[in-house]
Amino acid sequence: MAKIYMNKVHEDNGFTFSFGTKGDLVGWEDQKREWEAQELCCESDSVEELGDAKDIDEAIQLINQAIEEERK
Repeated sequence: MAKIYMNKVHEDNGFTFSFGTKGDLVGWEDQKREWEAQELCCESDSVEELGDAKDIDEAIQLINQAIEEERK
C-alpha cells in the first residue's frame, strides 16, 4: 500500500499539480526551499495527502478525484 500525495504549486498562469508518493515529498520540499531562497512567493503552494492506494488502479482513482475537486 502507498500513500498518494498532490503537490499544488501556484505559478504565474495559475496552479500546476503533480502527484507522487512519500518518496517525492523530499524533492518537493527541496524545490520549495529553493524558490523561497530566490524570494519567490510560495504561500499558496501546498502538499496534500490524497489517501492510500493498494494498487495502480486505486492510485489513479485518487488522482482523478483530486483533479475533479480542483476543477470545481
